[in-house]
Amino acid sequence: MSHRSLRSYQKRWLRGLKQEFGPECVTEWAAFSRTLDRYSPRLDLAVGPFSTTPGGLLTQDFARLCGEHDEFLRALWSFHSENETRFGAQSPQSILNLQFALNSNHNARCFLAIEIENAVSRKHLMGGIMNAVALGHLGIVIGWTEEKLRATFRARAYLHFLEAVDKPTMLVQNLLILSRAQADQAFGLY
Repeated sequence: MSHRSLRSYQKRWLRGLKQEFGPECVTEWAAFSRTLDRYSPRLDLAVGPFSTTPGGLLTQDFARLCGEHDEFLRALWSFHSENETRFGAQSPQSILNLQFALNSNHNARCFLAIEIENAVSRKHLMGGIMNAVALGHLGIVIGWTEEKLRATFRARAYLHFLEAVDKPTMLVQNLLILSRAQADQAFGLY
């Protein structure tokens, strides 16, 4: 699929997210846009509020949004669970439930951090996963194709393996993995 087509989905999904959450939804959000001393991830889609000050936790804002958008978040959880079952990707480290996922990142920079993974290498895919879970109260990775969806679950399984054998790793307890069709159904049909 062309880059242009991906951008058209991104814009449509942004419109849908704005209908759900209001104006604090953006594309290509740079987490550290004013610093030159570190890498600054750029999320494909992000839903605020946004915390850009050191130590600026938005815990109460995120808790309020969870309550206000419970039905929407449950739909995302349902899609993720469906994919986990379809790919046989359950493991002892799998997210127990939506509430567990929503309580996993206490130092999020935004409410939803969304990465769309299409024509990227597995290394870039791993980076997208890390950016989504590190920056979002809830991190979402959208696998553009079945191959990318499967690869995302495999990358998550690798991170779970590292955790299980006491290796340094990133916990991905706030990660939901959706297909393009599921993302379209959740926030693209507006």
